[in-house]
Amino acid sequence: MTITMLALAFSFSGCFVAPEFKGYQNFQFKKLENNTLKFSIDLNVDNPNVIGIRVRKSELDFTIENTYLGKARIAEGVKIKRKRLNTITLPLEIQLEKGAVFKLLRYATKKQVDIQLTGVVKGSALLIPKRQKIDEKRTINVRDLNLNLGGLMGG
Repeated sequence: MTITMLALAFSFSGCFVAPEFKGYQNFQFKKLENNTLKFSIDLNVDNPNVIGIRVRKSELDFTIENTYLGKARIAEGVKIKRKRLNTITLPLEIQLEKGAVFKLLRYATKKQVDIQLTGVVKGSALLIPKRQKIDEKRTINVRDLNLNLGGLMGG
């Protein structure tokens, strides 16, 4: 019985399709402390798989307008339900490079910016670990983020 379950799990993992990012909303700035920017964002993700996926803590390189700003971390794991469009709240932290706060302020006044996340996102399906290389570049409307610039400066 256990071997059958294991074989079934491996066959599912071979047919695994990476979930597709469909959009974002509800950017929530939490705080900036010790050069770490903490926030959350709701992501719309389509999971076409017949199994749910768990995204685990991961770390990615974060750039804006081709300028490296630091390491972005998925602060805690999230579940993506099977066979549907999911809205997941993703808690994120960015460990900023020295001087990156002032660069962020410069970008916060623009209408739109290109952001890029590069690295490996860790996850699992049916308890089988899976790693997915990510190299996503998106243009975002800065005004949609409702940034509190006073909050960035501790005010």
